[in-house]
Amino acid sequence: MTERRLLAIFAHPDDEAFAVGGTIAKYTQQGVRVELICATSGEAGRTEGLASSPEELGKIRRDECRESCRILGISDVHFLGYRDKELNQADPNEVKGKIVPIIRSFKPDVIVTFGPEGGGNEHPDHKAISALAWESFKALSDPNIFPDSEPHQVAKFYYVTAKVTPWREMTASFLPITATIDIARFVETKLKAFSVQNSQQSLLPKLKDWIEANENNEHFYLAYPEFSDRNRVEMDLFEGVTQDEA
Repeated sequence: MTERRLLAIFAHPDDEAFAVGGTIAKYTQQGVRVELICATSGEAGRTEGLASSPEELGKIRRDECRESCRILGISDVHFLGYRDKELNQADPNEVKGKIVPIIRSFKPDVIVTFGPEGGGNEHPDHKAISALAWESFKALSDPNIFPDSEPHQVAKFYYVTAKVTPWREMTASFLPITATIDIARFVETKLKAFSVQNSQQSLLPKLKDWIEANENNEHFYLAYPEFSDRNRVEMDLFEGVTQDEA
């Protein structure tokens, strides 16, 4: 059987562990190849006293992310180099020009990214990467867009969503849940992947609250193809992906 592949597209180092660490750990244990696109280096985030400049913090956070990826089983991480908290100011065509060739080279079956609401904290970078990932996805199969790379059709595109956020009132609602991944057996791996990101440890209590509030599940909304049966929830992001596609 052909190797199954999943690509995660997020804004900051630590998003991969916080948002979908359990799902990634579950799939890599099953032999799925996973890669990560990380748009920024998180240089405007918390330092926990580890860095004296944004540049130093960015290097620290890239290294922390690589260690998190190692724990989760992620094969490769692609840093795009945009400034933390400024992703919504980047030229969309330039960003897509970086994302699309990565996707076409990796040839994933499934893509996951933040929902358009920006995750539980509605971060502007989360909203930006959500839109940029979707626009990049729509460009993948068109040979006239970024013609230096070979077109590719991704089988399924998911937004991360949630049942509830335990920390704050949301100004924008989460998307409906169409897929749920039980991560009970992988919570410790998820927490370990986040815990090696020393610069972000003040957020660990929030992560634990998030996991508890969502009952050891990670939730997704299927944006492509349209999910027709609203009376059920998928339990596998690769459901319906044929062997030829995978």
